[in-house]
Amino acid sequence: IYDKIETEKPDIIGFQEVTEPILKLLERLLADYRIVGHFRNENYTGSGDFIAFKEDKYQLLGCETRWLSPTPFTIDSRFENQSPFARSCVMAMLKNKETGKPLRIFSTHLDHISDEAKISGIKCVFDFNLWCNIIFIKNT
Repeated sequence: IYDKIETEKPDIIGFQEVTEPILKLLERLLADYRIVGHFRNENYTGSGDFIAFKEDKYQLLGCETRWLSPTPFTIDSRFENQSPFARSCVMAMLKNKETGKPLRIFSTHLDHISDEAKISGIKCVFDFNLWCNIIFIKNT
């Protein structure tokens, strides 16, 4: 993965299933990037979704995590019909330093067992984006 990142040199990368040891490795290997995100379990362990972006090109305006569940602000919450693993979505609001334009990035990992939970999860992501649109328009 590191070789691919070094070859492609993307400005922004979304990661899923990042564990604490992997996060520490990414932070060490990707020195030109800032990494934001959240582990999914109630005690802030397990794996999580993270976003890495080049700090020389983007400024972080905000970052938020929501759980793909009927209670998106409850850590470790999930849909009843999904796998035993909670799913989350991390959003980073960035500003392009060259153009000044804002950019929202979402990183998530949908359920791997239940199609119904996948559909419900992606609806949560769309709701999250809609909420971000309302907040962004209100504050500009």
